[in-house]
Parts: sequence; C-alpha cells; structure tokens
Amino acid sequence: MNTPLSSFLLSHPFLMIIIGFLFSILVQFLPRTLRWIFLFVYAAFIIYMTLLFRSPSGSRGVFEIFWSYRQFFSNWYYRLEIMQNIWLFIPLGAILYSISGKPSIRPNKRWLMLLPFALSIVIEVIQYFTGVGVAEIDDIISNTLGGVIGFYLGYLIRRSQKLDR
Repeated sequence: MNTPLSSFLLSHPFLMIIIGFLFSILVQFLPRTLRWIFLFVYAAFIIYMTLLFRSPSGSRGVFEIFWSYRQFFSNWYYRLEIMQNIWLFIPLGAILYSISGKPSIRPNKRWLMLLPFALSIVIEVIQYFTGVGVAEIDDIISNTLGGVIGFYLGYLIRRSQKLDR
C-alpha cells in the first residue's frame, strides 16, 4: 500500500538524498531539545518508510551477503534500493551525533553508531516475521553505512562551525 508521500519519495531518489543531507545539516544548528524531538520524529519516519506503507511480499528474506551490491553497476533497481537504504539512515546518524555532546569522535561516542545498526536489525526482523517487505542482510549493511556516514557528517559540520553547547 503506497501512500502519496512514500510514492513521491521513492520515485525521486536524488531529491531524497538532497533532502537527507540538508536535514542532516539543519539539525546541527537546532537547540538540543529540538534535536531530541527530531530524533524521535525521524525514527518514526524510518519506521513509516520501512514497515508501515509496504505490502506483503512473496519472499520473507534474502540472507546472502552483498547479493544486491553485486548488481549495483548493472541493475538500476538495485542501485536505487541500496542508495535509498543508505540515504534513509544518514540523517539518523547526523542527529545521533548532534545530541552526543561537543564536537569530537571520542570512543565514548562511537557506540552511538551502533544504534542505526540495531534499528536496522529490528526493522529487518519485523519484516521477516510479518512478511512486509523483504528482510535482507544487505539492507542492514546499507542502513548502518548510512548511519555512520551521517554520524561523521554531523561531526564534520559541528567541528567546522565550532558548534558546541
């Protein structure tokens, strides 16, 4: 069941990437309280995009690692899927970095990069057991990569602007 919002976003992948990066930059300049609100709103958006608008699929899961990545250069559909999974988690990583404190990549902050990984696992498990969408190991890899990219994007923005509390 595609909604107008999900159909629009899925049919404009480059717009989605631009919006994701702009959102990642914007959140760095918000007050800390608003960043927490954005975290919950964005997590809800991820749930919406990955679970709530999808129809049941014929396949429950694909557990071969990097199977879609092997199709990346030869198949537009898989290239789009991988890019969408990455972009979706970039703002999440940026938000997580922005709420973590002063600009640095100290070991005590790096554990936050595990949160996109954990959320992705939860989503894929739900997809598998409900039959909504297709649970894939490659999605976990792409989502985690997006979260890590976003985390470092947040770091670079906050460091370059000397943003701290």
